[in-house]
Amino acid sequence: MFGFNPCGNFKKRDEIPVAQRFTAAFAANLIDVTSINPQPQQGWVTTDGGKSFAAPVPPTPSAEQVAATNTAMRDSLMQVANNATFGMTDTYAAGLLDTADRQTFKAWAAYKLALSKVDLTTVSPSWPRSQ
Repeated sequence: MFGFNPCGNFKKRDEIPVAQRFTAAFAANLIDVTSINPQPQQGWVTTDGGKSFAAPVPPTPSAEQVAATNTAMRDSLMQVANNATFGMTDTYAAGLLDTADRQTFKAWAAYKLALSKVDLTTVSPSWPRSQ
């Protein structure tokens, strides 16, 4: 272990035992992790007194968070579909689209319909595939 002196030089010194660095109450709760494999990272948890560690489990999102996230995703995907069919609605209704554009418009319309039916309350909804 190295110590720092005001002159900016590092010098080797004897390591101070943990029990002398901290209060007895604090030191009693410390766990020696030097021989644990894999080496725990900051934030990892133990449930067996320090014999093993695991990464923390991410919190489960609330129903409101799930709905908000999925609504934002749906709206973003819908905007892509709307951009792809920009200007086609009136021309489709008037029968002015050629065969290829008519097929493209119908495919995007089917996609938008499928998007509107996605259950926004599920954690990982099944999103329809775009064109």
